Amino acid sequence: MKNTLYTCFATIILLFITTLSGIAQDNPEETYTIVDEKPVPAGGMEGWAAYLQQNLKYPTQAKRLGTEGRVYIQFVVNKDGSISDVLAIKGIGSGCDEEAERVIRNAPNWQPGKQRGKNVNVRMVIPIIFKLSHDGGYERPILRAANPQKMAMLSKRPGYKGGLSALEAYLSEHSTHPRKGTLKEHKIVVDVAFSIQKDGSVDKVKNLSTVPAEYEDAAENIVKNMPAWNPGMKNGKPVSTKLEISIIFYPEKD
Repeated sequence: MKNTLYTCFATIILLFITTLSGIAQDNPEETYTIVDEKPVPAGGMEGWAAYLQQNLKYPTQAKRLGTEGRVYIQFVVNKDGSISDVLAIKGIGSGCDEEAERVIRNAPNWQPGKQRGKNVNVRMVIPIIFKLSHDGGYERPILRAANPQKMAMLSKRPGYKGGLSALEAYLSEHSTHPRKGTLKEHKIVVDVAFSIQKDGSVDKVKNLSTVPAEYEDAAENIVKNMPAWNPGMKNGKPVSTKLEISIIFYPEKD
């Protein structure tokens, strides 16, 4: 993983553009805005989040100028799942608009939308958020596969119940410096490996970082105490999977 100075966060909220009439058409060659079944990214929402975290780059000019904000990208998910007609309809400049277009244009095929049981073209809009890390440091994706090749073979990746936003909320609530921590004025990152079992339970938690013992214990306990996840799926059956997560203890202010 490249040791860049900044991180990019991308929202997972999928927004649909409504037509003036608000009524979907039934011609399969038309581009729809309202459908019975919405298009779904490859690997589901967890797969989409992982793709964006691994591929979205913060433009150099935007880093230099401190540009942050949302870029709204309009695109079409065609009936074969391919992506076309990518366009930034509301941007923030400094190269962010072009980068957001690039990452959407290069995304893996989606599961197409359906209208009356048939695949159809669907026009969508999603916001891509560019946000500089508050302390100027680099942050790896908060959650990642221990073995990306094996994870890619799953029909459905394991997912924290409530999605990544719920996971981030859990970590934000529990990632406080240990009571006896001696580095409270610093940011401490602890990488932890763990497994999601077939029943969604968290198991085999192991620290991967060289940190003081109190931080190692605190990070491992945060992961051990997570509620059950939605397990990964392969060929319609739940399977155990291995993940890694970064537990971040941010500096405490007086």
